[in-house]
Amino acid sequence: MTRHPELPERDRRILGVLVHAYIDQGEPVSSLWLANRGFGVSSATLRNIMARLEEQGYVRQPHTSAGRVPTDLGYRLYVDQLVAERKSSRPAPQVEARLRRAGTVENLLEHVSQEVSRASHQVGFAIAPGELQEAANYLNHEFKGKSLVEVRHAVLERLSQERTLYDELMARALRLASTTFEDINPAPILYIQGTSLLLDDVRAEDPELTLTTLRTLLRMIEEKTRLVQLLDDYMSSDGMTIVIGTEHHAPDMQHFSLVASTYFDGHGTGAVGVIGPTRMRYSRAINAVDTLSKAISRMAGGKDT
Repeated sequence: MTRHPELPERDRRILGVLVHAYIDQGEPVSSLWLANRGFGVSSATLRNIMARLEEQGYVRQPHTSAGRVPTDLGYRLYVDQLVAERKSSRPAPQVEARLRRAGTVENLLEHVSQEVSRASHQVGFAIAPGELQEAANYLNHEFKGKSLVEVRHAVLERLSQERTLYDELMARALRLASTTFEDINPAPILYIQGTSLLLDDVRAEDPELTLTTLRTLLRMIEEKTRLVQLLDDYMSSDGMTIVIGTEHHAPDMQHFSLVASTYFDGHGTGAVGVIGPTRMRYSRAINAVDTLSKAISRMAGGKDT
């Protein structure tokens, strides 16, 4: 969880209400509007609090006479509070029933991408575990900080101790050797649903979410490989990952937020998530991603991550 400068509890509550209102309404939030929300302070006091929040970087004023809107830092504090307070939940029975009718794991992942998109009203995706990534994770975990010579000796030692492992590695090597490079398909197994929902967010109150930015994201989704690489950069550990706006490394992703979670199918680790504008309904997205990633872990023979 990101560390924030200490804010008084009242300031945190006011910021939370402001962020929620902006997500819900898409309009700058004024101190007069907040004064009617039961905080027990005057509009003048609220104006001072809003000015302080702006100085600290949690909100900004798009126009001189307008109210405030959250910055990415404001969204981050709001989201961290959501994650800290939420309780783990399971999918509704009808959702899991629909998933169980999927049949194969591939069909399950396609259904999951549909369900997470439907539940969050954002672009939803599901990524199947990959052997290369699993191998990289294993090597990083087992041999971090060692030289290549030390790694080679360690591998040879383990091979001599574990005949089963040797047989498995040899079988993989033979399969690779018998496959021509032309036959290798590097495209990741990625299922995406709900890209048309991005167009719903091109509104007058979201001028920063331009069609040019949307086209960039759509191209990345079409390429798929770049999206998987992007996720690989962020998801270095099991569990939930949330990246908001300017926290993205790629400049063309800085109008969007990513909510994703890993799952384990008994053999490897994949991911489920959503992508949408920074003004997304984070509570809905977090709940959908968390519950569906755990559903895959249960149904594919793994366990909750």
